[in-house]
Amino acid sequence: MTTAGVHRAAATGFADGADIYAASRPAYPGEALDWLRDRMGIGASSRVVEVGAGTGLFTRLILE
Repeated sequence: MTTAGVHRAAATGFADGADIYAASRPAYPGEALDWLRDRMGIGASSRVVEVGAGTGLFTRLILE
């Protein structure tokens, strides 16, 4: 436990090993993002919330 009462694993999250995870995890296929954008009507002025983003790999694709 930390002094704030938060377990170390929760406090550090992806900080331990995030670089290895991000480098070795495959990217999402562009077709998946195209499908989601078209299906949901997402455009340049849309606001999108990604819940449980982890390292933010998919979030970066959405921002592009």
